[in-house]
Parts: sequence; C-alpha cells; structure tokens
Amino acid sequence: MNVRHAYAGFCALFALFIGTLTGCTDSGKCQRGTEGCACFEESPRCGSGLSCDDGFCADNGGDGDGDGDGDGDGDEPRDAGPPPDIECGGETLDDACAEFCEMFCYNQLRFCGKSECTQDDCEEGGLVLGICERCTTVNCANQLCADQIDPMLDCDDFGVENVEDGERRYTTMCIESDPMCVQKAEIGCSDVCGSDNKVNGDYVDNGVCEDGHEMSESIACNRGTDCTDCGPHPCQRAGGSCVNHGDCCGFYGVGALCVDPDGVDAPKPPACFPTCDDDNPCPMGFRCNPTTGAAKVCVQN
Repeated sequence: MNVRHAYAGFCALFALFIGTLTGCTDSGKCQRGTEGCACFEESPRCGSGLSCDDGFCADNGGDGDGDGDGDGDGDEPRDAGPPPDIECGGETLDDACAEFCEMFCYNQLRFCGKSECTQDDCEEGGLVLGICERCTTVNCANQLCADQIDPMLDCDDFGVENVEDGERRYTTMCIESDPMCVQKAEIGCSDVCGSDNKVNGDYVDNGVCEDGHEMSESIACNRGTDCTDCGPHPCQRAGGSCVNHGDCCGFYGVGALCVDPDGVDAPKPPACFPTCDDDNPCPMGFRCNPTTGAAKVCVQN
C-alpha cells in the first residue's frame, strides 16, 4: 500500500483521538530523556547516567552519556534517520497493536520536536494503543503498523487530512503540535506555526495571525500554517503559478519566492520555488539557481 494514500483507515481512527492527544499531554508527561520515559535502541535519547533498557530510560550504572556505550555523545542532535529494520506481523490483535504502538511512538522521536509517548501510552487502556484497539482484525492492526515503518513515510506525511465545518484541515500526528517540518501548507489550514524554524506549534491559537497572508500581524510562519488564528489560506506548491511571494508555501523548512528562475533571456510566467543557499542546499534532483534578483531558488535538474 502506497503510504501517500494508505492513511485512509488510519486517519479515520486517528482523527477520533487527535483532540484527546493534544489535550492530555499537559499532565503526566515525561520530560524526554528522563528516567522512566520511552526510548528506542535505534534512537535512545536518554539523559546523563541513563541508558535505553527494554524501551525506557533507566539508570545505566554511571555510563554518563545516555546511550550506554561510554563514548560521551548522548547530547548530539537527533537525526530522524530511516525506519527500524523490522516487520509488522503480529499473530494476534494484541501483538499487532503492541507493534503498531511501538512504531507510532518511535515516529514521535523521528518526526516531532517535543512530542513523545508517555510510559503508559502503550499499556492496556493507553492513549496510543487505543487508536489500534479500534481495529477488529489482525490485518487492520498489522496495516497500521506497516504504515508506520513504510520507507516512504516522511515528516510531511505524518499527519491527518480531514474536513471541519466544510474546510479541509491538516493535523499533525505529533502528540504536541510540533513537527520538524511544514506540513501540507497548500491546504491552507494547519496549526504548526511556531518559533522553531517556523514550526513547533507554539504560535498557534494565541489570538495573533502570524502565517504571512494579507491580514497577518506578522509573517513569523509559512502561509496557511496558523489556521486557528488566521483562517484557511491555501498557498501554491513548488512550480505553482503565482503573482507575489505571499502566494507561495514554504518548502524544505526554508522559504519560497514567486520568481522567474530563468532570468531575462528566457522569461517564463512567475512560479513558486523554494529558496536555497550554502546553509540550505536543494534536495537531490534540484540545483540552486540564481534569479534575476539576489535570491537563489531550487529548480529541477
């Protein structure tokens, strides 16, 4: 199942829980990396003097760097990295849901900022396990798990598209509204606007419109990402036609401009392109191309 279309069943289940998830993280929430909080051997993130033991940070007897290997690198920045090299194949509904829960919580570490599961979320009656427990067949639960380890899953897909009051919205699957990327800004109605590279959710629902469209009080975030405060406001994806810079979504965690990338010799109608520089290179298959102005943008090779 293609992950970009695979979430129909999962989204229906998750949408029932997303309001509860965002409302329940203020109490009983582990501080990431502290003793008793969830961790994974592939990305342990346990604090000083702790190591990842059976899925939770525990006293390691004085190693001191949080990964149990004595090399002192436990505070290095997180790299989302690939999904774990495992298969989802629980033979019972309980086993399959346990595998799903583990992988969902693992992706909180891969794709989110502050978000992580609590120690109880994958236990009986736990908040995340409850998403899967709505499945009535083992195949359903195994598919939920498989979606979480699909190699094509990325930060931009880690969310739920739904309709509220006739408007399309995009809700992150991060337990707190803090993905590490801009998610589906072309829908024009997501709540991920924040101070950490224009994401992290901390500018959302504060009564100030900050996503850069015409009525914004500031342009702290990419257009369409402060929906509760600004209302829906779609933007164009890369290559989409535009009139001015404000028509363009942000891409790759950077910005976007409405430009003619080919310069004065072969002008084309302006379109949206992500900006680039030495610190923000283009992804594979694109080059950082000078424009008629001072900026550079990513265009396809």
